[in-house]
Amino acid sequence: MIEGVPTAGQEDGQEPMRRCVSCRSEDSKARLLRFVVVGSTLCFDARQRLPGRGMQVCASRICLERAAKGAFQRGAQRSDIELPTSSDWIDESIVSALRRLYEEVISSGRISGQLVVGSEAVTQAAKDNELVAYLVAVDASQGTMEKLEANARRKGLPVKGLLDRQAMSRLIGRENTVISGWKAGRLHDRFMVLEAQLRGLAGASAPVGEERQRETDSAETDDRKEEQEVDLIQS
Repeated sequence: MIEGVPTAGQEDGQEPMRRCVSCRSEDSKARLLRFVVVGSTLCFDARQRLPGRGMQVCASRICLERAAKGAFQRGAQRSDIELPTSSDWIDESIVSALRRLYEEVISSGRISGQLVVGSEAVTQAAKDNELVAYLVAVDASQGTMEKLEANARRKGLPVKGLLDRQAMSRLIGRENTVISGWKAGRLHDRFMVLEAQLRGLAGASAPVGEERQRETDSAETDDRKEEQEVDLIQS
């Protein structure tokens, strides 16, 4: 079960609930991973759009591994399902699909304006109390992280992010993007769910993928720029 993730409809009781076929715990449909059987093949329904009876599983490697050992068959009430046999099936089939969606949501957030980018825009949005979360690159400098986390604590905002600055810059279309801010809305809600799912499957708060090593001189220059941006947000 994913704790503390905001989902539309939760407060008024409209959120549909489902039960994990593995551990039998109950959670919202949006936060569980959905699987359907097509023919005799088990398919991960990342976008939750495939027709047919779905089976839900917690975003947990333990639950997924248990499901592959029999819970999927019991949930589908069939014994002829082709279950995954590769030791890497979680990463190959599930993590990779979730990461694509995660990146799509960030890109869509930038296009829609729900994700605020650029130091001046983030600073103004923070001052106007328009932000509900910060998005930061995993390879931000220690000084940047300390200042941003202190600012986030004062404002009661979470600090999220699983991508390095190169990936962030590619998705947002802005060079050396380290800090962005989410405004409230559907894309933010979906982002929070996807981040929680990816972290759950990583088994820790580690970033998805490897952080790229940068040259020392370039890193020092980037770090100074980052800390200047955070200083603006704090002012």
